[in-house]
Amino acid sequence: MKKSTIVLIATAVAVWIVTLVTVAVIASGGQKFKVKDIVISTDSERVTKVIKPFSVLTLSSNKVYSNSAISIVQCDSVSTPQLTYPAELAEYISYSEINDTLMVSFQCHSDDDTYNEIILQGESPLTIITPGTPEYIQGTSFRKIAFSGTKASKLNLSNFYTIRLNSTLIDTLYIKDPDSWKYSLHINDSNIGYLKIGSKRKDSVEISVNQDSAATSCIKHLDFEGQINRKHEITFDRITVDNISYRGDNIMLSIKNKAKIGNVYSDEK
Repeated sequence: MKKSTIVLIATAVAVWIVTLVTVAVIASGGQKFKVKDIVISTDSERVTKVIKPFSVLTLSSNKVYSNSAISIVQCDSVSTPQLTYPAELAEYISYSEINDTLMVSFQCHSDDDTYNEIILQGESPLTIITPGTPEYIQGTSFRKIAFSGTKASKLNLSNFYTIRLNSTLIDTLYIKDPDSWKYSLHINDSNIGYLKIGSKRKDSVEISVNQDSAATSCIKHLDFEGQINRKHEITFDRITVDNISYRGDNIMLSIKNKAKIGNVYSDEK
């Protein structure tokens, strides 16, 4: 390649970078992009709100991101659901109740000129204590969720890439993740009758299904549905799965730490 050509390419790249930086500065009003970190500790003062029973939960966020999972706790000793969250998040959390739907939103206010994004770290930013687990839960930027004590005949989860189940008993669990290529399911001291994992991605996905070393859990039937012309990978770690079904024939199953797998077959039509 000629030296003059290299110089032209380097110049073009430099101009492109300057353009991107200029656009970023203009988009932020000429101010430096700032991120606020909020660390939630176990000692944080808590705010508790009593809410109406609901069967659908939607979680949304605007410029607020969490490194910890939203927590759903089923408790027989409460008669109505409760929202509890750290007091330092009170100005960023809002919720509304429409019919049987609870909508919870985390927002970095548009009129707040101090920060462009908020990152939540440490303990869970939101815990929902309820006498009965909702049937459908959808997340957006909040992609991690944890359940404790759940007993449900049916549970639908959408747009979560990390799911943890502790001491749960679920007859039918549907997990739909249309845009994540890698997600995990942690199951501890829990039992699931039928688990269906569906992915709308056009490429390959990697799924991890595991439990902690001291836990005892079982999935009666796991059904995976992804693009049949792509190679997918499912890793099982310590977990027991009686039956596995999937679409197509291009899939790799990985078994670790004495996981127990029963029948495996393709459901391709």
